[in-house]
Amino acid sequence: MLPNGKVLLASGPYELKETEIYDPSTNTWNPAGTLTTPRQYTAMTLLPNGKVLLAGGYHGGRINSCEIFDPGLSVQPNAAPIIASASDPLRLNDRLILSGSLFTGISEASSGGTNGSPSNNPVVQLRSLANDQTLTLVPESWTANQYTSKSNTSLPLGPASITVTVNGITSVAKQIQVSLPQTQINIGTLSPATASTGQLVTIPFTVTSATPGTMTGNVTISDGFNSTTVAVGAGTATLAFFNAGQRTIILTYGGDSNYSGSTASTQYQVTSAMPGFTNVAPMNAIREAHTATLLPSGKVLIAAGYDATLLASAEMYDPATNTWSLAANLQTARYRHTATLMSNGRVLVAGGLGSLNGAEIFDPAANVWSTTGSLSSPRFDHTSTLLPNGKVLVAGGNDGSNTMAGAEIYNPIAQTWSAAGTMLAPRANHAAVLLSNGKVFVCDQDLATGQNCHRMVGPD
Repeated sequence: MLPNGKVLLASGPYELKETEIYDPSTNTWNPAGTLTTPRQYTAMTLLPNGKVLLAGGYHGGRINSCEIFDPGLSVQPNAAPIIASASDPLRLNDRLILSGSLFTGISEASSGGTNGSPSNNPVVQLRSLANDQTLTLVPESWTANQYTSKSNTSLPLGPASITVTVNGITSVAKQIQVSLPQTQINIGTLSPATASTGQLVTIPFTVTSATPGTMTGNVTISDGFNSTTVAVGAGTATLAFFNAGQRTIILTYGGDSNYSGSTASTQYQVTSAMPGFTNVAPMNAIREAHTATLLPSGKVLIAAGYDATLLASAEMYDPATNTWSLAANLQTARYRHTATLMSNGRVLVAGGLGSLNGAEIFDPAANVWSTTGSLSSPRFDHTSTLLPNGKVLVAGGNDGSNTMAGAEIYNPIAQTWSAAGTMLAPRANHAAVLLSNGKVFVCDQDLATGQNCHRMVGPD
């Protein structure tokens, strides 16, 4: 495209030497002269002075000759604006500030004035590199060397390119990053001033931003070993630390659709507590062969079990207040089952006497149990392990007649079970541990020989 908005058509198949210019305002074509050397497969580039360079191509053979087309527009050689620097990252609700040169133009239409004609005003466009969405920014002020846009609320997030066009000539694009408004985590004074291992610590915090609005999402507090997650507006969190020494406590806000995430840290001293046991509040129901699952809230879910009869009841323990509260009943009473916290914060209960191949899911946020896909093989006294990919491996157990070697995997998205191979030996009442390499270590004891049996299971 030429600086005047018209389009030059030159070169092409069959080594054409005729050229034409298309005028989109009139939808017409007009001759533009003939090439010095007919050519095809050439490369054309619009130069800053408004002329067009044609280089190389094919004319009876590959050629290296070049020629220049002059459209006769009398464009100033140095008229292309130059972007030296730009706001990077550019955050929503912020102004884009550009520094450079030739942000104002001089043309015949303006009679020498720099801002007297729309053709002299800088047109600044932002183009998303992710989806090609283009946005023309609204100027607030500009000079020959600086441009400031009005604040923007609808910019496409991610990498983007910025161009400035003056007198129909566009600058070289400059790449920037469009981001959400910044946030800052402010940590208050922890209480108590120091704590012993296992003691609950209260951590006050606020998350603020220079951009007004309501934040959503969560803040995670961790010392690298123990963590808890609370809503961004909670203001406080409680967490117990089990590693003595100077602890670095990191607070992380994950951000939301309107604000970026942020982190902050503080130092805290934890001393070793004397080992021992302390009685805490009893459960609401007497039970055995039940499950206990730590929830993201820090509470513990107790599910089902046995007390002269199969139990469907569930309850939750809050270590911060040393109290128990009733949870919704399971769909099916059971015991000697498994319960696994999944990546989505829900709990998968599978198998067990009373529902050998049944499975159901507990949603702590809604306090609701719902059935899900049934196990392929009925089982109790098995193990259940959350895998790094979010799926759950169930292995071994007893089907009521025989000890089992088979294993299967639960897909929480499809809510289905699929076979996962067979262990080297049948086993029940065993243990299964997820290793750092993503495999599962299974261990039990051979009652006949008294020897420990260890096997490595690769779930994938």
